[in-house]
Amino acid sequence: MSHNKIYKKISVWLLAIIALFFFFFFTERDDHASFSFMELHFNERHIPFTEVTVNNNKYSASLDLGSKYTTLLEKTVPRSLYKATGRRVSVYGVDSEEHSEIYRLENLLIGNKVLTDVLFINSSLSDFPVYSVSDSGTSARDIETPSIVLGNDLFKDKVLLLDYREKRCCIGDDISVFRENGLLDDFFLKGELVRGSQHFLIRGIYEGVEKKWAIDTGSTSNFLLTTNADEGLKMSPMNTQEISWEGNPLSIGETYLLNRDLFGVVGGFLGAPFLENHQVVIDPKNSTCWIKPYE
Repeated sequence: MSHNKIYKKISVWLLAIIALFFFFFFTERDDHASFSFMELHFNERHIPFTEVTVNNNKYSASLDLGSKYTTLLEKTVPRSLYKATGRRVSVYGVDSEEHSEIYRLENLLIGNKVLTDVLFINSSLSDFPVYSVSDSGTSARDIETPSIVLGNDLFKDKVLLLDYREKRCCIGDDISVFRENGLLDDFFLKGELVRGSQHFLIRGIYEGVEKKWAIDTGSTSNFLLTTNADEGLKMSPMNTQEISWEGNPLSIGETYLLNRDLFGVVGGFLGAPFLENHQVVIDPKNSTCWIKPYE
């Protein structure tokens, strides 16, 4: 057999191997997907829900950027799928504090995006009350129960697009992908994103005072926190529903005063009324946030 024939056969085999490599790389390795869309649906309290997959099993998950930790509720995911890390953490709720063990999940599929080594806590739903404002101004618990609560720590090294009007959320690795796919245009306002110990925050000025506002998909209402000495969860409507962000007026929608001092650094929560009227892109790695009011 001539050398040319040998080289030709080797070349064919090499091309076949390279083709197979790229085929499996792009079709099987979803964790390398540059970005992925998640379809959202909303319960009666305007909390966003999506579907995630663990070990080929699908679970209902709520998206709660007001919670630092991803949480498995009521032990709905089989214990054999995750491992204890030996670490414990303090978890702060609206009314309580608890100490929870941290577990590790090998992978979590969101859309076509695989997140690996996912850290989470395991708790019952009763430990995580979700407050809303009813017509009478009293608090009420969210009645739809997810299997998993996706906390903001899950997205600390990702870029996240919240688009309530189109009922979608997009998760990606880099902001350039969002620009390339027409998801981030020149109509977005750009500003600083502050990563607090528990929240993603923006600095907004209300009545001449700068406060840090948490972007909270787990909140059914907007809240401005006060340090009023009155006890209990008491709410009353604000007269003004606008803040100044990066020198731009930002209408935040219906907002309530909340007589609480949560975590010390949070001055307010931007929940469903704000997110239903704005597209928001969060880039924690680069401490940047983009906001665009819907037309």
